[in-house]
Amino acid sequence: MTVLAGCSRKPEAAPDQVAEALFELLFKDDTAPMQEILGGASEEDVRRDFFGGDGGASVARQIQSEMEALGPVLTEEEARNLYDGIREVLGRLDFSASLVSEEDGRAVVSARSAITAWMRSPTF
Repeated sequence: MTVLAGCSRKPEAAPDQVAEALFELLFKDDTAPMQEILGGASEEDVRRDFFGGDGGASVARQIQSEMEALGPVLTEEEARNLYDGIREVLGRLDFSASLVSEEDGRAVVSARSAITAWMRSPTF
């Protein structure tokens, strides 16, 4: 994934920092690391750029559409609850990333994760 910070300026963040910021944003709903990487972008800007500004509604619609193709039909509310539950469970992961290699503008990042809180059940 490429994170652009301007027309001709390369982001200051290392690839592993970007991976960790993406995890925090996508699964823990924490925009702060990505805001920092993007040079102080607002929370609203980060949410709009990564989620289309619809608060995850488009992801819920995509889940609903894919489930319909498999047979069972979910309402938009049920699809949204499923999406929120998945994010809740994944948000419990401890995540770290480390740079493996970087060459010609491409990077390989090793990601590690572990779940530390199994006892709380998600709300579906």
